[in-house]
Amino acid sequence: MSEMNEELALSIVFANTKRKKRRVDLLTLAQSCEYLIDLYGNRKKLAQEIGLSSEMIRNFLLILNFPPEVQSEVKNRNLDSLDVIKQLATIKDPNQQIRIAKMAKNLTTKDIRDIIRVTKNSSFSENEAKEIVMNSKPKGLNVFIIDLEDEYNKVVISESKNLSLKPGEYIKRLVKEKLNEKLLNPW
Repeated sequence: MSEMNEELALSIVFANTKRKKRRVDLLTLAQSCEYLIDLYGNRKKLAQEIGLSSEMIRNFLLILNFPPEVQSEVKNRNLDSLDVIKQLATIKDPNQQIRIAKMAKNLTTKDIRDIIRVTKNSSFSENEAKEIVMNSKPKGLNVFIIDLEDEYNKVVISESKNLSLKPGEYIKRLVKEKLNEKLLNPW
């Protein structure tokens, strides 16, 4: 990123932290934050300038401490979740980080905590660890992610509180009701 300047770095950070979908990889975002920290003096000043928490910036910067092999996986967006980055950063051994990063990119589950639990203090091979993680997941478990607009989200939260349910349980109830209606009256 030898052609980095303040305007470019700020545009990368703003465009990729102020919306739901990032257009750049997390490594580029981390490098932009690092450039701006060097420019503004410290992480706290940068956080104030761009309206992000100092903790969020710290999380981006974790990527810069990874070995090049892991950074390459981040650059290629094989590892593209800040949660995964934070979990991976808990591993202090660079060789373990590389090993776990390579495993994580090929799994259908992105819960890296499972992978870390299996590999952290073990001598399991990459394939053995993958098999253990995948076999430990309940069969038939389906996970759906629903991206609700703000007004719908407020309704879900309000209605779930009224019914003394967690929001996820309330959504599950709504989906079941709608599907039961469909089963009773398919046309």
